[in-house]
Amino acid sequence: MRFFKAYRYLSLVLYFSFLSCENKPQNYPFLKDFMSYLTYFNQNTGLSADFIPLNEQGDKISRVDFLESLSQKDYIPIREEEDGKVFYKLYRLDKDKSSTNDQILTTVAQFAEIEKNFMSYEGQAFPSFNMLDLKGKRYDNQNTRGKILVLKTWFIRCHACVEEMPAMNKIVKVFDLRNDIVFLSLALDDEKNLKEFLSKKSFNYATVANQENFIENTLGFNSFPTHIIVSKSGRILKVFSDGERYLPYYLAKYLK
Repeated sequence: MRFFKAYRYLSLVLYFSFLSCENKPQNYPFLKDFMSYLTYFNQNTGLSADFIPLNEQGDKISRVDFLESLSQKDYIPIREEEDGKVFYKLYRLDKDKSSTNDQILTTVAQFAEIEKNFMSYEGQAFPSFNMLDLKGKRYDNQNTRGKILVLKTWFIRCHACVEEMPAMNKIVKVFDLRNDIVFLSLALDDEKNLKEFLSKKSFNYATVANQENFIENTLGFNSFPTHIIVSKSGRILKVFSDGERYLPYYLAKYLK
């Protein structure tokens, strides 16, 4: 009888210990500090990716509801895969438990707000535009209609904008023989500085100078780089920041 009582007590201790540890951050090594999670987030759960959003219980929810939950600073996304499908599941973090948790939640919320803003453009008509690139070629809504329009907003001193240029050049080369796609970059800088910069740095997009007003006031973007894919009918298909990561995927998707 004593053995049975002791065994029963030990079983209860183990059971409640399991409950106290279940779904706790220590089960995820990437939650040990902020940089570990940021690395995990960037490599596994970019919010501009195609994924199936799940709530905390594992039920499918809308992408908007998923991002809204992240923006409230209660959850982080955890990547799961099953049968070749990618799921992002909401995982609750106790924001008061540690400064690391608070830092992680705040950062995720900021990314979620950016993605919510990007999503709000999808399906909208691309604004009226009429521009000359550095070589004097004109681009407007009429002569780009019937073509996929790929735009990048940037400026010379934006490190991320410049760093991704070699990858963008490779993407342009892949589609070089297609006449139904236009790669156009809108820069904040003036013509003189752009020509000087591009004489030393190869960038295979057509480039338009002095586009601060169009980018910030007409388009409403204030983060760089921002990439926009516009359909052949002139409607915005997708907006995202990381061109190297997402542009090949979405071009393959929309150019099928």
